[in-house]
Amino acid sequence: IFIYILDIKIKKMINKIYKRIHNKYSTLLKFLFFLRHLVAIFFLSVVLFLSIPYFFDFKKKDEIIKNYLLEDYNLKINKYDDIKYNFFPIPNLDILNTSNTLNSTMIKLDVKNIKIYPELISIYNFKKFKVKKIILNKNELSLRDDQLKFTEKFFFKSKNKIKINNLELKIFKESKLLININKINFTNYGYKKNIITGQIFKKRFIISLNEKNKRLNLKLLNTGINIDLVFNEIKKKELLNGIIKAKILNSKLRFNFEYGDNLIKINNLHLRSKNLSFNH
Repeated sequence: IFIYILDIKIKKMINKIYKRIHNKYSTLLKFLFFLRHLVAIFFLSVVLFLSIPYFFDFKKKDEIIKNYLLEDYNLKINKYDDIKYNFFPIPNLDILNTSNTLNSTMIKLDVKNIKIYPELISIYNFKKFKVKKIILNKNELSLRDDQLKFTEKFFFKSKNKIKINNLELKIFKESKLLININKINFTNYGYKKNIITGQIFKKRFIISLNEKNKRLNLKLLNTGINIDLVFNEIKKKELLNGIIKAKILNSKLRFNFEYGDNLIKINNLHLRSKNLSFNH
């Protein structure tokens, strides 16, 4: 009998506590229940907002895209195969198999696909089309040695975000191949800003540039070659000069240089190694 009475009292006590909690937090529980539906509606709206552009024909807007890339990135698209929309991981436009020229010149750049990351509102309103960044994947660039200076504006002086993945660069002297550099990667934003990686003579290299491109560091990995190049103020557009400091295995090399009119002048040369030392 005692246990029976105790059990009844415990049940009454639990019911009282439950009623108090229910009365006290019923408003909160109702709000949470409402919030659950609100979150579901918001999530569905976002999915619809990002999915509807799959049904758009972006080829009809290609002139707007082309003009934007030409004006803001100095990249002229001459032809392409298709424009596709993707919303994962973030909304972007994918321009496939493009043939382009740099800075409105005759320098040809072929790109497997150009990924454009526009502002969200731009996807629906092309009258206010704006791009956050572009990524160029699988690129081929061929040029003459005297055309190198025209690529600087596109690669290094752009104020807009650009990333280059897997670029193959071929440089010719007249019709003869001077050098072939493979697997070049470069970006002008983020934690890898102004760092160039690639492969030359089947060796990996890393090039670091400072903010104003006044200093360049080249490391040829697993070779013992480390080169610092510091440019002086350029007084004439056709004249390039500065200082080169290099470490090649156990030797140290330093000299001043001037380059212009297809001539290189070297002075104040110093070479130091374990078994050899001279100045020139």
